[in-house]
Amino acid sequence: MLWVFAPTITVWLYAGPGFDAELLGLTTALIRLFLFSPLLLGLGGLAMAVINAHERFALPALAPAIYNLGIIAGAVVLAPSIGIWGLAWGVVFGALFYLLLQLPGLWQLGMRLQLTHGRDMVELGTIAGQMAPRVFGQAASHISIVITAVLTAQLAQGAERLAGLEYAYQLMLLPYGIFSLSLSTVAFPRLARLFAEGSHDELIQRVRRTFSTILLLTMPSAVVLIILGVPIVRLLLQRGEFDTQSLMYTVVPLFGYATALPAFACSEILIRTFYAMQETRTPVLIGLFQVMANLALSSLVLWLGGGVGLLALAFSIANNLEALLLFLALQRWLPAIWRDAMLWRSIRATVIATALLAVLLWATLHGSVIWLPFLSAQGLYAWQQHLFPLVIWLILVGLLGGAFYLALAALAGSNDARALWHKLISIRTE
Repeated sequence: MLWVFAPTITVWLYAGPGFDAELLGLTTALIRLFLFSPLLLGLGGLAMAVINAHERFALPALAPAIYNLGIIAGAVVLAPSIGIWGLAWGVVFGALFYLLLQLPGLWQLGMRLQLTHGRDMVELGTIAGQMAPRVFGQAASHISIVITAVLTAQLAQGAERLAGLEYAYQLMLLPYGIFSLSLSTVAFPRLARLFAEGSHDELIQRVRRTFSTILLLTMPSAVVLIILGVPIVRLLLQRGEFDTQSLMYTVVPLFGYATALPAFACSEILIRTFYAMQETRTPVLIGLFQVMANLALSSLVLWLGGGVGLLALAFSIANNLEALLLFLALQRWLPAIWRDAMLWRSIRATVIATALLAVLLWATLHGSVIWLPFLSAQGLYAWQQHLFPLVIWLILVGLLGGAFYLALAALAGSNDARALWHKLISIRTE
């Protein structure tokens, strides 16, 4: 259906000041090529879920890296000769490798594909009943992103602003994927098994620990993206046609998206906890509320004449509300889950350490601008000359800030920070 109606949908969603007929046509053609990816990534995701359910995480952990390598290969090998289509085919090849890499894991578990069409599988009805809410819930998060993108396309220079919005979103997804998605993926099979076994106390302990760890890692990540957004974007993106204007189109929405990061990340483990308990309706209803809140706030921003930064902030507000509602709703299902002094002591320590880290990073950045003007958006940046000192500066600040934050969180009472600190010391000693 999407293949057939792609031209109409593209015009309906993205026809705006920055999109001419040629760009809309290219968008339609790329959409049709990318339709290979949902099939391949869907089968790969199924394989990943099965392997994770057996608590084997090596191949599922490698699969996203192989997917990214396919994209990189498309950029390095194909793009020089066939342009943007090289990148597009890189995505498709990456999705294919994402699936193929995990097939040996299924074979090791003794699994073979048999086309039974679900005959004599009593579990099929249960899965079908739970699947519909899950589909709507998964769609809700993506619809919210599409809403922000569609409204951005209606602004002046919409295509350029939309590119910056996408860059900012991908930067926010980096710590989300590394810290939240990975931890939640590993925790989910165990949570489902603990619930099935009736071990609710152990399930609660694992949810608390994962929730606290995600906060410990994503709150400072959000601060880093907010305060060091300009040097980070310059390091990763500013070269070629990506100029100072492009920098601002990326950094401004990055501020809004970064304020959503902790809530966006914590929602992952909260939602998966509901799914582990086979309760799919609650997160779906809350997800639909998030979509409506984002649509209402974003429409208000556009009506008031706001820009892409406020659209990203509207996304952030909606996602923070979603996380809060998930947090409260989970307490109704597991009344004792948040009644733990150790958990709140760790959260308090994380907040204190994050606030002091923000002060340190802000002072370091503004003190360094005197010698390295390109750390500021107003400073001239020539990547051939400034890339190396920028890398060195970010490494030093990252090491200093990371050690400062972790030590401070541990001293303030975070057990997660203490455990991570001891693990790092033991690795260094070895």
